[in-house]
Amino acid sequence: MINKKLAKEALNLCLSTGADFAELYFEDTIKHTISMVDKKIKSSNTSSVYGVGIRILKDLKEAYGYTNVLTSDSILKLANKLAASFVGDPLGITFEFEEKEAVKMSTIKEYSKDIPLKKKISYLENLSEIIANCSDKIIQTSANLTDETQKIVLYNTKGLIRSDIRNHQRIGGSAIAVLGDKRESFSDTYGGNFGIDYFDRFDWKSFGESIAKGALDLLEAKDIPGGVYDVVMHNAFGGVLFHEACGHSLEATS
Repeated sequence: MINKKLAKEALNLCLSTGADFAELYFEDTIKHTISMVDKKIKSSNTSSVYGVGIRILKDLKEAYGYTNVLTSDSILKLANKLAASFVGDPLGITFEFEEKEAVKMSTIKEYSKDIPLKKKISYLENLSEIIANCSDKIIQTSANLTDETQKIVLYNTKGLIRSDIRNHQRIGGSAIAVLGDKRESFSDTYGGNFGIDYFDRFDWKSFGESIAKGALDLLEAKDIPGGVYDVVMHNAFGGVLFHEACGHSLEATS
């Protein structure tokens, strides 16, 4: 973990060649994914992201680098290397750290990284069974769970220190239904930043049945003749269409 003394020394190094802003971003994330098909585990993977990133700004120019070796020598060496991206005299920027905790959006009783694998698998088995029991037309079910516990600490030359622990999970299910030579599939997901114990009181029956119904309804759906149509769009969906049509290209430009 980075302490205030080391963070300040590194940030002062970042400012030594005329930069007007610098920050350190520490992250320690454990992520786990489980995938199940027809109530059999298909894959289970755990990954770790650990290290610190350093960003330096001077006018409209930026230098960035990172290391997963969190020794003082490694961090100061990286700060010095990034500072060498600019040439100039220090601007006389001084700062003292003011530490504040991030606003807690939810209360986490137990972090996802500490939940036994057996309990996570039980959620997927339950969802798969609910979907499969909806109709004999459903020939395949799948379920997946992704969870991550992310700890971050931020230091910058405005004197800001912020720390946070984020606990994310998302569960998903899908169904494949067959009627004669017609085959349709439907899937849905649910998740957020909350304790995984929320799934102990989640309405699994409604969630699983809605997934099955989606696939079964598509079996009965008729093809729409080609042509020009008026479209009625839910007001919560307009942003999605804008993002897909324009947002990605704007991100690329950025």
